[in-house]
Amino acid sequence: MARIEDLPLDDRPLDPNVEGDPRQTDWYHFTTQIDELLGSGLAEWAEETLDGIHATVTRTRRVTPAQERAVRNIEAAAQKRLAQASRSSSRRWQGFGGRLR
Repeated sequence: MARIEDLPLDDRPLDPNVEGDPRQTDWYHFTTQIDELLGSGLAEWAEETLDGIHATVTRTRRVTPAQERAVRNIEAAAQKRLAQASRSSSRRWQGFGGRLR
């Protein structure tokens, strides 16, 4: 068992038996993109789908075109919902002051 003091603190992979650094792969960048989308809170409604895609990509270490398309669609829908929410909240306050007489 390695002691924590013996672990590398640089960018080298922790497991020397793995070829290449997974952080340099497309699938790893894709999972990072999913993590950022989940962390933003904009796509809570699609959390189960995104978690499933993330788990599959991490397990298989490859990304299918369908998975890319699904995440792009979820991102677009999340941005659309955000834009609609900001427009509807600004419309609600426009003209509201004149009706309180």
